[in-house]
Amino acid sequence: MKELSTLIPELRQIALDSGANDLRLIATDIIKTAAWVRLKCRYGCKAYGKHLSCPPYSPTPEETEKILSDYEDAALAEFVGLPKETTIDPRHIHHQGISSCKLRM
Repeated sequence: MKELSTLIPELRQIALDSGANDLRLIATDIIKTAAWVRLKCRYGCKAYGKHLSCPPYSPTPEETEKILSDYEDAALAEFVGLPKETTIDPRHIHHQGISSCKLRM
């Protein structure tokens, strides 16, 4: 089995070909979790509870920290979502606002 560090160039190219801006190997001990993120979803997103990859179904901050503690490194991909022109009435779009975090690399 290949080490993650040897796979990064290949994974990075796949990510770039898929529309990512970048993909980097990072240490898991620099990843921070926060309880407020779940509250932002609960009270700021019309799609709360409708997607299995989002709260309340996604891991809690405590569960995420425990999972991360089992690893030394992680691959972090950066995608920037830009709104497209659409004919959909804004009242029917699930997410009220778009926020983004950008890791400085």
